[in-house]
Amino acid sequence: MKSFFKEKGFTLIELLIVIAIIGIITSIVTLSFLEQTKTRSIQGEALSVLAILDQARSLAMSSKENTDFGVNISTSTLTLFKGSSYNQNDSSNSNESVAGGIELVNISLNGGGSQIVFERLTGQTLNYGTIKQ
Repeated sequence: MKSFFKEKGFTLIELLIVIAIIGIITSIVTLSFLEQTKTRSIQGEALSVLAILDQARSLAMSSKENTDFGVNISTSTLTLFKGSSYNQNDSSNSNESVAGGIELVNISLNGGGSQIVFERLTGQTLNYGTIKQ
């Protein structure tokens, strides 16, 4: 006697194809998310660098303690200092660590070095340039 009922369900090949498609979509979404997270981290750190530079410039322009102010830039730390040159032993230095495993490299400032000094009252600097991560 013939069976009038057709078997219902999915074949193994159909299931494997669906699982493969889900895996591909998941990996694309994960890579996109990781790239976006990295970009936001870099943008956040760039804003932190600008904030410290702006703070040094503001202190110099306000003529606080009648001196210049500057920022020393290393690969993992930004140091706000007072005076026309950086002294790592000065207790008044303010250190800010670079977050998230980001390193500041390719520091290219006018006159060389890694210090940006802002002149008292004017807030101008001769140490302009670029910093790349």
